[in-house]
Amino acid sequence: MTTKLVRATSIGLTAAFLISFLAVFVPSAVAQAAPEVKFEVTFVKVDNIGEDNRLDPESELAQIQWKVQVKPPGTPTGCVSAYTLSYEPVGKLGYQSITISPPTNSGNIGKYGVANTGQADDTPQPYTVTMTISASREAPAFKDDEYALKVTLVVPGNTNGCGVTAQGPVTAKTSVKNDYMPLTTVEPGVYFQKAGQNKKVVFPVKVQNIGNGPSRVRLEIIPLGKNRLDSIIPPAELRLESRAQKGSAALFKADTRVEAQTPHSNGYTNSIYSFQVKFITSYDGTGENTANDETSVTLSVQVQGVYVPGFDSVAMLGALSIALMGVGFLRRKK
Repeated sequence: MTTKLVRATSIGLTAAFLISFLAVFVPSAVAQAAPEVKFEVTFVKVDNIGEDNRLDPESELAQIQWKVQVKPPGTPTGCVSAYTLSYEPVGKLGYQSITISPPTNSGNIGKYGVANTGQADDTPQPYTVTMTISASREAPAFKDDEYALKVTLVVPGNTNGCGVTAQGPVTAKTSVKNDYMPLTTVEPGVYFQKAGQNKKVVFPVKVQNIGNGPSRVRLEIIPLGKNRLDSIIPPAELRLESRAQKGSAALFKADTRVEAQTPHSNGYTNSIYSFQVKFITSYDGTGENTANDETSVTLSVQVQGVYVPGFDSVAMLGALSIALMGVGFLRRKK
C-alpha cells in the first residue's frame, strides 16, 4: 500500500507540474506570436517655403505635412482594441522652433470587419500630421537642416481576444535649407560736426554683421540739399564673417570711417552740409547671393568761419610786400 501511495503521489505531482507549466508558458508563447500593428510614415510635401525649398530665418513659418498609415493586423470582426498614435519632433536644434498638429490620433483595430461578414479587416487607416517650423537668425545660411517626426503607436489593454501588440516607434525625416538673412548694424561715432573752411572731417563708424552668413558691405554716398562738400570719401568694401557659422571666433565687426572735405571761399561762411551714407549688405560668396539689406545714416557738417590761406601763400604775400617796400625805398633815396 505504501509503495502504491508513493507512486500515485509522484504521478499526481508530475501532472500538477505539467499543468502549471502549460498555464504559465503557453499564454506567453501565444503573446509572442501575436501579430503586430503595422504602420508607416510617409513624407508628403513642404508648403509655404517656395520653389527653392529655403526657409527664411525669423520671417517665415513653413509647414511640413506627413501622411501616417496604420494597417490593422487582420483581426476578425468582433475583436476590438483601441490604439493611440503620438507624434513628437526629434533632434530639434536650438535655433529651430517646431510645433505638431495634432499631437495625437486614436483609432480602433477590428472595429467593423469586412462588410460585417466576419472576415478580417486590414484596411489601412490614414492620418495627416502637420509640422510647423521656423528658425532664428542663428540658423547658418544655406545649411540643410534636418526635421524629423517620431511616431509612436500604443495599444493599451487588448479586448475580445485580439491578441495584438504595437510596433516600435518609427521616425520620418526631411531636410530644409536655411536661406541667407542679411542684417547689419551701423553705429556712427558722431552724426554732426563743426569745422572751418577747407578742412578734413572724419566720421568714425562701427559696423557689425548680425546676419546668418558671411557678408560684404559696400557704401554709397548721397548728398542732401543744395549745399555740397568739396569731397566725400567712403571706405573700401567691408567683408565680415558670421557668428552663426563661425561662432565666437568670427570676425563679424569692423571699425571704418567716412572722410569729407569742407569747401572754402573768400570771406565769412556759416552753412550746414548734410549727406546720406547707405550701407548695402549682400552674401559674401558665389552662387547663393539672393538678398540685400540696406541701412542708411545721415551725417552733417557745419562749416563756419573765415577762409585763411595756408602758410605758403602768406609767406609769398609777405615776401612780395617786402620787395615792393624795398623798391619804394630805393626810389626815394635816388
